[in-house]
Amino acid sequence: MNAPTILIGLIIFVLFAAIVARGIHNKRQGKGGCSCGGSCSSCGCGCSAAVFNGYLLRGLREGRWKRLLFAPTGALLSPTSSFQGESIPGICHAVALSAAKEGV
Repeated sequence: MNAPTILIGLIIFVLFAAIVARGIHNKRQGKGGCSCGGSCSSCGCGCSAAVFNGYLLRGLREGRWKRLLFAPTGALLSPTSSFQGESIPGICHAVALSAAKEGV
């Protein structure tokens, strides 16, 4: 493993830990479990981080794949907009990763 891979893994782990900690705090305070504005009582962004860091990144490191396009999706839910009969906007951030060595 090289330094950038370790750094990216640590950043993803820290983000995942922050999301989980926020969810635990909200549950203890009696608030909704979702820190992204919705009332889903679970968090899609935490699920994306867990799948990426726990399965996909490991497969990339082990050589199962050479390239990976990770594109988690979500809905921008708001208690106000969902009761107004409006369409719910979606969002997707795509991240392209490659296991190829630099300069090859």
